[in-house]
Amino acid sequence: MSKQLIKLDDYGLLTFSTTTQALKAEKVLHRSGAEYLVIPIPREISASCGLAVKTRLESLAAQRELLQNEQVRVEAAYHIRPQGKAWEVIPIE
Repeated sequence: MSKQLIKLDDYGLLTFSTTTQALKAEKVLHRSGAEYLVIPIPREISASCGLAVKTRLESLAAQRELLQNEQVRVEAAYHIRPQGKAWEVIPIE
């Protein structure tokens, strides 16, 4: 875990439909040496599972692909960035 990632306020986010898939994602990312952080899903995003993976925006596509190749079902991907005192949530296809 990187202290810089904790403080990052413009980042990529991967969500999952179940806690099982989120924990499987954590295991796959850890094994690959990826930089990530498991966090509670921000309240601006409605999702089935309460966990998400925070990562650098430039790493998001590669981590998403890795997870899909390892049979982890990623529900959605987002770009999160500050907008005044709130957060802007931008869905990524």
